[in-house]
Amino acid sequence: MIYTSSNQPEGLAQVLDRSSTGASSKQTKSSASEQAAHPNARQLAAEQEEKRTRYGRWTALIKEFGTRYEDCQYDNFEAGTVAKKSALDALVRFADRITDVASNGENLLLFGTVGTGKDHLLIATLRSAIRSGLTVEWRDGNRLFGDLRDVINSERNESQVLRDFVRPDILALSDPVPLQGEITEYQAGWLWRILDTRYRNRKSTFVTINIAGRAELVSRLGAGIADRLIDGALAVHCNWPSHRQPLRQGD
Repeated sequence: MIYTSSNQPEGLAQVLDRSSTGASSKQTKSSASEQAAHPNARQLAAEQEEKRTRYGRWTALIKEFGTRYEDCQYDNFEAGTVAKKSALDALVRFADRITDVASNGENLLLFGTVGTGKDHLLIATLRSAIRSGLTVEWRDGNRLFGDLRDVINSERNESQVLRDFVRPDILALSDPVPLQGEITEYQAGWLWRILDTRYRNRKSTFVTINIAGRAELVSRLGAGIADRLIDGALAVHCNWPSHRQPLRQGD
């Protein structure tokens, strides 16, 4: 699909420079002519292609994550308390060195109760990663294990499946635990293989999870998985009240 300035959502446009979108075939031909006449035409063409690639990665992420989150940025996160501002500042510093983060295989763990904006902060961080040219893949933890079971029931083997999870520079997982109860042996086994394979290959994994702290993380996921997530990670405790409010009832 070709995204033009007329159909590109405003929230997505912020990932790339506005000059990276072509509005018409006439403009495209004009741009091509200008590039051909420019002494650095190949460089300009490569830069335009890279912008299109990054935009494609962003749209793919938002298609999976949901358009509700397409405008999530650090700038519009409501950091009205000391705890929120401290968390936000830590993430901004983390994002400022995102290429080094990915190169070193550093993880990110956003944890706390529901409704504290963990996914907002996750998307804002992934936005920075994509803008820096990194590849990103997101998985919903509640669907992850069902998807894995479907894949394994197909003709693909475990090694092929694991390669898919190792491929992206950053793998993001939202709530990779059951809504209630403990993780099953099957789920724990797969989560361990995914995290351990990425760990061994110095690949970053970003996770949001609804837990109160390390003790609950170990209790819900097991010591081995918790260790792989925590080692060398930026752990941000979102320890403030939920931003979600119930509907007002009529008087």
